[in-house]
Amino acid sequence: MKNILVALDYLKDSPEIFEQALLLSKNLQANLHILHCIEPPADSTEDWHSQIVYGHKPNDSVSKLDEGWIEKEFSGILEWLTDLAKKAEENEVLVNAKYRVGDPKTAICKEAEEINADLIIMGRRGLSGIREFLMGSVSYHVVRNIKCSVMVVQ
Repeated sequence: MKNILVALDYLKDSPEIFEQALLLSKNLQANLHILHCIEPPADSTEDWHSQIVYGHKPNDSVSKLDEGWIEKEFSGILEWLTDLAKKAEENEVLVNAKYRVGDPKTAICKEAEEINADLIIMGRRGLSGIREFLMGSVSYHVVRNIKCSVMVVQ
């Protein structure tokens, strides 16, 4: 294995998911790719998405709701990703940490393909029954739609 992708949910996933990915990467001497997906709120305007993706600050066309969401969502994420990357580097693991804006199901699969991942490590929210049916399961989608191995951590 050369490339391990760990998909993490900011402030929701337990540190054990990252720790397992770090341990595997170190033991296998694999590159560790850390990914966080930022899912825009359903009621947001479409304009802000392209601005964020291309590194621009939102302009006046973005609603106040969107501005508040962007500030809340981005505050701390870059620092968190940087801290995770530093921890990997301290363990002599080659690391790349990034975020993607969009649907996590699609973003994880796209990232895995782009980096030619050999393994994806991710958690699961623990939805069951009707909630999982209505909301969908990110881990289920990834397992069914990706070519590499997937490790789902409970």
